Amino acid sequence: PRLHGGQRYVLVIAGQDKPGILKRATTALAARGINIEDWTCQFEGAQVSYIGFITVPASVRIADVQRELQRTLGELVFVE
Repeated sequence: PRLHGGQRYVLVIAGQDKPGILKRATTALAARGINIEDWTCQFEGAQVSYIGFITVPASVRIADVQRELQRTLGELVFVE
C-alpha cells in the first residue's frame, strides 16, 4: 500500500558514481513528502544507475520534482 496516496513514478538517476548523490536525492524527495517504495542501484565500471519507485503526493507536481532533482544534483548525474 502507498503511504501517501498520490501517483507512483519510476525515478532514474544515472551518472558517474560519486559520494553524496544518494543523500542529495533522498533529502530532496523527503522534503516534498515523497515516499520511496523501492530502490536499487546498478554499477558498470565507474557509472551508476539508481532506479527507484516513488509515490508523489497529489499536491506535488512531478515537473517540480524533476527540476528540483536536476538542480540539486547538478551535473553529477542524469535524472529522468
